[in-house]
Amino acid sequence: MYLLATALLSIPLLLANPPSLSHDGTFALTGSDALATDRFSRSLSVYEKQFHQVTGYPHGDAPPIIVVLHDTVNLPGGQAALRVDAVEGNSLRIQVDVTKDVMGDPSTSLKLVQAMLLREYYNGKAPLTGSRIPDFPQWLFHGLGKLSKPDAKSAEIPSSYLKGSAPPTIADFLIQKAPDDSNGSLLDIYDSTAANLLIAGLKSTAGEKSFQEWIGRLDPQSPDRAPSSWPRGWSMQSVERRWLLLMAHNSGEDLDSTSLLGVDETLGRYDQILQEVTTSDHSLALLKKQKGAAFLIGELSSRFIALRLQANPIAIPLLDDVIQLCSKLKKLPEKKIREKEKNLLSMRQEVKKRSQAIESYLDWIEAAKLPVRSGLFDKLLKSPESSVQKGPIGRYLDTVEARGW
Repeated sequence: MYLLATALLSIPLLLANPPSLSHDGTFALTGSDALATDRFSRSLSVYEKQFHQVTGYPHGDAPPIIVVLHDTVNLPGGQAALRVDAVEGNSLRIQVDVTKDVMGDPSTSLKLVQAMLLREYYNGKAPLTGSRIPDFPQWLFHGLGKLSKPDAKSAEIPSSYLKGSAPPTIADFLIQKAPDDSNGSLLDIYDSTAANLLIAGLKSTAGEKSFQEWIGRLDPQSPDRAPSSWPRGWSMQSVERRWLLLMAHNSGEDLDSTSLLGVDETLGRYDQILQEVTTSDHSLALLKKQKGAAFLIGELSSRFIALRLQANPIAIPLLDDVIQLCSKLKKLPEKKIREKEKNLLSMRQEVKKRSQAIESYLDWIEAAKLPVRSGLFDKLLKSPESSVQKGPIGRYLDTVEARGW
């Protein structure tokens, strides 16, 4: 996409109503349909507000983006179009052409956020004629468009890695092509994934500063700038961890699946996985002989791996051993597998025993050592009241005392 040098605007504006500025002056909207223009003006105010909140850019004094709302579909492909023009006086004009039919279209969000980023990049300065417009990656436009769009809702992002599958990586996502507009569901998932990635990066240590350095400002000495696909100041490893957590929260899965389990619950799920093995006595040694053993063993291993991600730390060694056994199941002889199954049974009993010992010790600490108690053991610690049993002598002394002698 190259800058167009024009003495006059290539498409004259034959619209009756003068441009109206958005709330913070980011957009100047014009159109012949007063009702549609007023409705779209409110949406533009939300776009600019969300954009500045997400990116951290201050409200500058650069010229507003001209948004032209057309009555009929006269744009290529029927979608919003972005134009960057150098006009008379060595000034810059950023214009977005939209029709009433596509005000809420995904292409409109992409063009509006792209225009806002270019407004920050040029900051009112006109580049050299024929210079190339910065071509930022598509994931940025999709993510920022999702976060800036009025009434946008996050899609439920499939998170199979919560159940043992390999988690996605940022490196793979950056080279992934955005779905076509015709597939709304996939596009919504892609947009939400990109939005979570942008949030994860902006919330990192370098955050907004590195993001704004990545977008940069126009350098007349080096106008043909090719931005990288990722801000250099963002640590991909730390951002990726935050990104996966954000997607897990928006996955539609039960939130309990991402919380730490207790020992009893961990062992209960461990037992359930083993009980669903269809062999006699749920034997792993016999599983390797079944038809489709490789697939069954893989599924079993995946479930144990998923359980390990949320297991209580005391049960981690048990799960590590059973996962290791699954990885070697096809190669080990049956006798060796049965020995390891016995070891797993003993280890499970040891985990249970250790858990009970820890609970008993904590109960003792609670009852005998803590200066401030929870009240759970007050009834047990309270000494029972004993009734005084008096004999004949005691009763005689009480009578004498009552007479005042």
